[in-house]
Amino acid sequence: MAWSPSIPKYWPRFRSQLGKGTPVPGATRGSKDCNVRAFQHAFGFLTKDKFVPYVDNIRIRMGRPGPTGTTLWNSQKAAATYDAALAKVGRKPIRVYLKFTKKALIADVQAGRVACIAIDYGQFNKNMNKTGDPNFKGGHGIMVLGEKRWNDGTLVWRLYDSLDDNRRNSIPQGPRWVPRWKVLKAAEAWARKTNNTEVVAGVFRGGGKK
Repeated sequence: MAWSPSIPKYWPRFRSQLGKGTPVPGATRGSKDCNVRAFQHAFGFLTKDKFVPYVDNIRIRMGRPGPTGTTLWNSQKAAATYDAALAKVGRKPIRVYLKFTKKALIADVQAGRVACIAIDYGQFNKNMNKTGDPNFKGGHGIMVLGEKRWNDGTLVWRLYDSLDDNRRNSIPQGPRWVPRWKVLKAAEAWARKTNNTEVVAGVFRGGGKK
């Protein structure tokens, strides 16, 4: 099948992790909330921002209430607990499907689905001119949505990185288009360190009107 761009009709509202933008409710102040923010971005897309749980509520449902790191397995667990709340606003259940190969992840993004991805931010910093934190080298959760080509032929994904909050001039403002290969390189680097797979990603599906 010939390639064609995947541009959604709706872009979810950007949610910041640390600086400018939406403040972090409750006691979990930012530094460990990347995957939780990615979760919010995914719910925002699927429900057109009609139902997006707060950070502290998501963490409770993940089983990770304190200011500590979370995983896509935690996201999968939490998403399945929101069926009743989604039904109250006329939305279908949302489920998270884990993906461990680049081929599967690329196919889902090209199909217009929303994906949260675990990346190695040290590797991401090596490949990018600007990031949300040039000194950070650990694991990080992001959301991607949509694919197109730049004029030079580079395939790019729309990146929702909650660190991209323009809290100072050297930090970009998200969301933004970034080369697909740079995201995949960072995802591969983190998967090698943690899971011995090609990538670790969660594709969120559902949330449409009942």
